[in-house]
Amino acid sequence: MTRALRYLHDAAEVVHYDVNGRNVLLGRAVGVAKLTDFDATTRISEGDGRGCVRGTPLWMAPEVARGERPRPESDVWSLGCTVIEMATGAQPWPDWRPKDAAESMFRIDYGNELPEFPPLLFEVARDFLDKCLRRDASDRWTAEQLLQHPFLPRGGDPARHARTGKLGVPRRLR
Repeated sequence: MTRALRYLHDAAEVVHYDVNGRNVLLGRAVGVAKLTDFDATTRISEGDGRGCVRGTPLWMAPEVARGERPRPESDVWSLGCTVIEMATGAQPWPDWRPKDAAESMFRIDYGNELPEFPPLLFEVARDFLDKCLRRDASDRWTAEQLLQHPFLPRGGDPARHARTGKLGVPRRLR
């Protein structure tokens, strides 16, 4: 997913706008994930800085919930939420039971909370999430920077992490 975001942001110059588990397909090979559903994408260069609010509320970056135009950093926030979703099998804010999307967006926008990092994750996975889930978008790592993070496989071999047990969750719990 991170490679897909790097391509979208750098080569295609678009923001996905709706990164979440429903828009990820897992391949047969260990560690292969593909990003799907490009209906909400928007060009980085378009617009006046304001955007219409689109996407899945509990995965939205704070700036998107405020109605600001999404930018690559917004997808990085959603990537962090998706990693939590994939690690836990639950939404990134598991205790939130909002009555509607507006309530969720208000809490994400005006609150100081972050999604809870799953306690079973190794420190390297928690550090990866820390780089993604920073409330100030300018403090978030880019997809390019995240590709260099030790949580992700190097050299294009996603299965390497499966063999070495570095997926971020101890083998006995997978």
